Amino acid sequence: DNTPVIQFGVSNTGSLVYIPGPAATSARPQFNLATLDETGKTSVLKLPPGTYESPRVSPDGTQLAVSVGDYREADIWIYDLSGTSAMRRLTFGGINRFPVWSADGRHVAFQSDREGDRAIFWQRADVSGTTAERLTRPEPGSAHIPESWSPQDDGFSYSVFSDSSGRFSLSSFSLQNNCSC
Repeated sequence: DNTPVIQFGVSNTGSLVYIPGPAATSARPQFNLATLDETGKTSVLKLPPGTYESPRVSPDGTQLAVSVGDYREADIWIYDLSGTSAMRRLTFGGINRFPVWSADGRHVAFQSDREGDRAIFWQRADVSGTTAERLTRPEPGSAHIPESWSPQDDGFSYSVFSDSSGRFSLSSFSLQNNCSC
């Protein structure tokens, strides 16, 4: 199901990336990814149209993390916004969506169902072959969705979606209290 929402990401340096085009169709739509500079000039990225979702610009404005796929299979990919290299696949296994950069730009947190529930995992953004580490454990019948990283780089906020009520609540995760990193 595609609900009419805007999908965009903004870095600390002011870079904006967004998915232009219609938000709702009967089939999973194909989009181009584009940037918008401070003068209002739009530039389509050197990528083929795809099933892109939740684009997020790195804190330094040089990279893009984006989910590519559908509700049966999706992965997080990293793209250098200079356009000098191909997209690199970050995640493997499960449905991986909703990337969020850590404040230092070294990690990407994301939702994944790789262990049966819809939890938040993270891994190094440099695609160095590191495996994803689980950060949260949702209650049965709920899902965790990363939202925003703390500027102090010590944790993040996330939504908790209840399948039974269809409602969201907001929570926070502290790396200092909950992570073996």
